[in-house]
Amino acid sequence: MGAKFPEVKEGVAQDAVIDGEIVALDDKGRSSFQLLQGFDIGLVKPPIVFYAFDLLRLNGKDLQNLPIEERKAKLEELLKKPPGVIRYSVSLTNKIEELLSRAQELGLEGLIGKRSGSRYETGRRTGAWVKIKLYQEQEFVIGGYTEPEGSRNTSARCSLAFTKAKA
Repeated sequence: MGAKFPEVKEGVAQDAVIDGEIVALDDKGRSSFQLLQGFDIGLVKPPIVFYAFDLLRLNGKDLQNLPIEERKAKLEELLKKPPGVIRYSVSLTNKIEELLSRAQELGLEGLIGKRSGSRYETGRRTGAWVKIKLYQEQEFVIGGYTEPEGSRNTSARCSLAFTKAKA
């Protein structure tokens, strides 16, 4: 990450391992995976930020066995005045239905939920966290093939279309 996103690496002055996500922002400030892909292959230079979710290690001390609330409190303290490229991802625990409705109004893809008191478990899906997708979409490819019709004697025509569909 440091070579590709040096501004993020330089944004935390202490020795820390932070769980988060690099995102590219669209013109409305929403994360966009397509813009991040474009950035990755050098097509566009959108604003890039790092959303910090969790703190796993701080100044040589492993924090993974602490409850999520303690790790988040330490992360919030660490990022009290973060540089513009790093954003602390706050925990929202009240009025979940209102939160989901607001996220949908903003056109967000979804939210991540972590169970209260949960420990961080590396490399395992335990059910302690869930991804809540607000829009059920699937990307797929539609392909077609036609036989040559006289003007082409050896090659067939093939076409592909990439699309998204809401479930």
